[in-house]
Amino acid sequence: MDAVCSSWLGFTEFVNSHLFEFTDYVYRGHASVDWELLPLLDRILEGEKSWASPDDESVRQDHLERFKYSIRGRRGPNPPKLDSEDDWWALGQHYGLATPLLDWTFSPYVAAFFAFEGAGNVDSEYCAIYALHRSAVIGKSDDLYDQNRNDEMLRFVSPLSDDNSRLISQQGLFTRCQDGECVMDWVHSHFEERGNDGGAVLLRILVPTSEFEIALKNLNRMNINHLSLFPDLNGASKHANTVLMVKGY
Repeated sequence: MDAVCSSWLGFTEFVNSHLFEFTDYVYRGHASVDWELLPLLDRILEGEKSWASPDDESVRQDHLERFKYSIRGRRGPNPPKLDSEDDWWALGQHYGLATPLLDWTFSPYVAAFFAFEGAGNVDSEYCAIYALHRSAVIGKSDDLYDQNRNDEMLRFVSPLSDDNSRLISQQGLFTRCQDGECVMDWVHSHFEERGNDGGAVLLRILVPTSEFEIALKNLNRMNINHLSLFPDLNGASKHANTVLMVKGY
């Protein structure tokens, strides 16, 4: 279901009026309305430049094993133990690895920051902030598990590892679909009884990309910026760059 806001102020009013009391949504921001809710690993494997087949499961496993071997001795002394495959993928996601995980946040404003930070460089009329109802997804996935349809589940991943400081700053978590499956497609196929758009399970809030400067300035006043979301040297550099590009930031 789409909600079209005519301005940044319209977006804040929509959040306050329609989502403020609903704490079970998680959010994701896209600079372009045309981008799919698809992890980077799937986008690479399905792209024209990839030599690998997206249907070859061994490609993903080889990719993860290559990452594990590549970071030996690079995590500092006494690094925390990573027990699950999802934990390894989450660590890689933190450092730019293409993974099957999709980032979400509990904050609609953090999601809006990620939508607008790149809006000035994208040819799209609207940014998109997605809201996904976590309890509805978990309930449906539990039903699928009970029916021995594990391969159809959409899972939430919330790592406990100390390796990912950004995840804490961004109030973040991940989703993991089946390989090559878009989250929007998953919602549409499993919530047909609520309509083709999944009803209120997945909302898409559209805001004009032309509002990116006022949005970024307003978010900066809320202390939502590269400094707060990326507590490292990379975040400091990006924050300084933004001051150069957005007048009055």
